[in-house]
Amino acid sequence: MKERIKRIICIIVHFTLLISVPYKTLAQNYQTVRVLLTNINAEQRLHIGVYGSYSADGKMSFQRASEIVVSVENGAMMLYHEGMAYHAGKSLSFIRHQSAGVENGLRLQHGLQLYEGDLHLTLQDNSIRPVLHIAVEDYLKGVVPYEMNESFPFEALKAQAIAARTYALRNLDASMAYDVVDNTNDQVYRGHLSQNVNAARAIQDTQGICGVFGGSFAHCYYTASNGGQTQSPKNVWGGGDVSYLPIQDDPYDLANPESIVREAIIEKKNSEHFVGNQQLTEMLKLQLQPLLERKGYNPDIHSFYIDEVEAVNAVTPRFGGNSKVMTEMEFVLYVGAQQRSRGQADQEISLFATPEPTAALIAHMQEQWLPAKRLHETFSVRIPVFPDAESALQLSININQNEILQVENLQDSFKITMRRYGHGVGMSQRGAQQMAQAHGWTYQQILSFYYPGMELKQYDTVSALATEIPAHYLSTPGPIPTATPRPTLMPVSMEVKDGQYLVTVTGVATNSTLNLRNQPGMAGDVVMQLFYGQELLVMGKTEDGWLQVKTDAAEGYVMERFVHVKE
Repeated sequence: MKERIKRIICIIVHFTLLISVPYKTLAQNYQTVRVLLTNINAEQRLHIGVYGSYSADGKMSFQRASEIVVSVENGAMMLYHEGMAYHAGKSLSFIRHQSAGVENGLRLQHGLQLYEGDLHLTLQDNSIRPVLHIAVEDYLKGVVPYEMNESFPFEALKAQAIAARTYALRNLDASMAYDVVDNTNDQVYRGHLSQNVNAARAIQDTQGICGVFGGSFAHCYYTASNGGQTQSPKNVWGGGDVSYLPIQDDPYDLANPESIVREAIIEKKNSEHFVGNQQLTEMLKLQLQPLLERKGYNPDIHSFYIDEVEAVNAVTPRFGGNSKVMTEMEFVLYVGAQQRSRGQADQEISLFATPEPTAALIAHMQEQWLPAKRLHETFSVRIPVFPDAESALQLSININQNEILQVENLQDSFKITMRRYGHGVGMSQRGAQQMAQAHGWTYQQILSFYYPGMELKQYDTVSALATEIPAHYLSTPGPIPTATPRPTLMPVSMEVKDGQYLVTVTGVATNSTLNLRNQPGMAGDVVMQLFYGQELLVMGKTEDGWLQVKTDAAEGYVMERFVHVKE
């Protein structure tokens, strides 16, 4: 009890001392960015692991490896730590101080990533709103390896670092509660992992370098893959043209074998009279009905068939000019249809016909169509690319409905390809990868291609931390420090059947994760993150190196090169 009273007195004394410490202000500068954290599910309860030197509200300090819980109770935030409770009210701030430790940040919700900044919590609509105030260069360590893969060429990573830094600084706005969010509405930010050494070095080597145009930070938009042509921001978001973000062909993205592509084959002549598949065939037949009826053929959808595809074209540019985004697919078709018999065509209408035709008369009228046969003329019909053809041929890559569709005329079929993953504006990450990897381009050359006319300028983006907390305030007993929290792996208890086998996640660093996606390919949504050492049951394999896997708790797809077959 005496030790507890002594500790409380120590903390109260520390309250007074910390109040006089000059913390960083929210004045407009180029050193700090405020990030709204939306991906940590902290609405009602937030677990905070302290892996550095932190104080809360200038009133209490925490030893390294302290575990803190903040929860919403009765319209206020409560902080719990080592048996003590602190009524924080509507706001609570964790301030990062200078520290001689290897790590200096927070781990949130038992995650592995380190959040290296001041964490400000406010109560909004009875939910915790977490905003991280973080040095720009530290912020980039949680952006670059999540926006561009750590394995990309170094010059491409440097180009990504500059684009991401410019985007962040352009969005600084002291009049708002935060500058950016941590998801694709701005830039993905997930905290820092120490194994992302290439990204960290790219950030360090380009420290403070940003893109500028006309004396202001440039719009350094970037996209995963532009499909072979950059897009204009005017076409995506409206507004005026931006001179350094033109529509231009990108042969580097197009040549990159890792750029996401969806393909479909349409046979020119199919024995079952299908065009691609049943769904697309039905769409085309609906368009053919009024054309056949106007020419006197039987328009009943079951009476005619598509015999051959003469041509397929991508037509009607969505934005005009040289944009390759087409909105319609044109099909030129040979059709087999029923013509009227001569007897029915010459039949006179009787003035004394009964009001209601008899069943025998209906049957007789139906018999006046000749058997269906291939017609000599062709019929041209069009269907919308978005969403009709895209859905029917399963070509969708993203929700933007701005993919580039192209048609290749082969000997016996037409090959339909769909490209572009993302909005297509600015730098293509797959294009930058190809430029650096296959052509040896520098980051300056990459940025000059995607942002013609933009200049590079270096700013002071280094910020100072709050004064170091005196060691004797941290000398009270605390939990034993652990370098990194270890996750609990999911069990795999299913029986291994014929054709199945077990693998282990080993192709990532021991404190990193592997994305489990809902479909094979980088366009698939991330179901969850798998930790190093996670065992998986393999149920199938695709031709392009993806494995269908499951555990007792989850199922999805992972890349084969990140796992090892279990002996």
